[in-house]
Amino acid sequence: MNDEETEDYFTSRQVALEEIFGPMDDTVKHALIPFDFGQEMGGGPHLYLYSNHISGTICTTAGMIGTPQKQSDAGNFELMMAFPPGCETKFGENLIFQMAYYPQEASLNSGQTMGLPPQMTEGTNIDSIIFDCYRRFKVGNIEAGLMLVVGISKAELEFKMEHSGSALIQLLKDNGVYPYTDLNRQSLI
Repeated sequence: MNDEETEDYFTSRQVALEEIFGPMDDTVKHALIPFDFGQEMGGGPHLYLYSNHISGTICTTAGMIGTPQKQSDAGNFELMMAFPPGCETKFGENLIFQMAYYPQEASLNSGQTMGLPPQMTEGTNIDSIIFDCYRRFKVGNIEAGLMLVVGISKAELEFKMEHSGSALIQLLKDNGVYPYTDLNRQSLI
């Protein structure tokens, strides 16, 4: 992409995200080294915060759409996490920042889960995460989406293994947990 195409792409992505979430918060957490420089060079996504879509805060990556990714039901996506009012967002910001290159290596789809390292979840009730396609949209000619990451407990992960990922997502929705990650919430199981 030349500079003009790059600018059009970034503007299109921001417009698409603001159509979903409302205006972006004033704080943008810029990566020191841009995502497209690659993981080997220390690149990472920018992080955008939104507080007008739901009660609480949404954090999304910015820079993943338009990069090579494995097939996903969310299309070519950005990662996102949602936090209830008053909940610290640092955990989610760090998590989706660190996971940004993973979709280039492995397919992520709704209902899939991933364990988290104990040192990351120490002192929380969260043990793993579940993925869900939050929204599909277009950025230019790219079929794009948002892949929601929701923190879950060990018992909720076991429920998913016994039933299904979609059954766990429905349980989270039915109990008002979805789309939030609350590190201190009690397990539903």
